[in-house]
Amino acid sequence: SAVILRIPVLYGPAEHNAESAINVLIDAVWKAQDKDDDAQPLPMDNWSLRYPTNTTDVARVILDIAIKYLAAEAARVAMPKILHFSAEQRFTKYQICEIFAEILGLPLGGMIAKGEDKDAKPVRPYDTHLSNKVLRDLGVDVRAVDFGDWWKREMKAFRR
Repeated sequence: SAVILRIPVLYGPAEHNAESAINVLIDAVWKAQDKDDDAQPLPMDNWSLRYPTNTTDVARVILDIAIKYLAAEAARVAMPKILHFSAEQRFTKYQICEIFAEILGLPLGGMIAKGEDKDAKPVRPYDTHLSNKVLRDLGVDVRAVDFGDWWKREMKAFRR
């Protein structure tokens, strides 16, 4: 029998920022630095809420799920087949860029916060939160690393 784990947008160590919809926002912050005085600022979504989740947390949760489901044996049949895991910190893409800019010590003058795009295709949901309740009920540790703290360590940012 199978178990499905639904997860939101991921971030974590990557060879290239383009490997993650979150990591790639670092490139957008750098691109915002290249704007000429006459150029239009880079628009960035400041409407849709995302719950970026670290790949290390996902790996830990998957291991915990596997241990619990394998130990359950006969009772496994009655256990949930679809589970959700998500970090609880929520951000828009623009807010994530603000965090990256602060860590990198860069201004965001070349980027502009953009509200809801009613003409966007495909239509994006406003809030993509996934509930961790079922995992908590199973006794799975659903804590997640702090987004900003992880990125400060990853980018080796030191403040004096």
